[in-house]
Amino acid sequence: MTATVVLRPMSGASFDAYAVRAIPLLAEAQSRAYGSSAQAARASAEAAFLKICADAEPEASGQHLYAIEAAGADVGALWFELRQAALDPYVYLYDWVIWPEYRGQGLGSAAMRLLEQRARALGARRIMLNVFNDNRFAADLYRRYGFAPASSILVKPIPND
Repeated sequence: MTATVVLRPMSGASFDAYAVRAIPLLAEAQSRAYGSSAQAARASAEAAFLKICADAEPEASGQHLYAIEAAGADVGALWFELRQAALDPYVYLYDWVIWPEYRGQGLGSAAMRLLEQRARALGARRIMLNVFNDNRFAADLYRRYGFAPASSILVKPIPND
């Protein structure tokens, strides 16, 4: 039986622990996807995390950052933003992660259901996200949750002559 999963607004200490784990993962993915140097990718990932403040009120910042908790342990994180497109609000999912040591227990599925409930309560009509092309596991996982491709970003490196 899966433990009960709750989304707990992330404290400053929880955010720091999350950032330590998540920034290197984002930097590695960006470096692979865009062919950037490890240093440039790390700087980009750190800049993304500077956009948010774990102690900010979601209504003021638009950012929603939660620790995913099960059986009293932080098992992952969820970060999204409520965005407005014309009259059609949507949630943009920046990160949804279950830490490797907790995977395979149904915790991610439970967290996704909670995200959908939060999005609905905020008036969102859809959830959008980005998946890097080389991350087939994530793309397949999101498809199982009902996500479908809506667009693609294509990148062409320009060599230095």
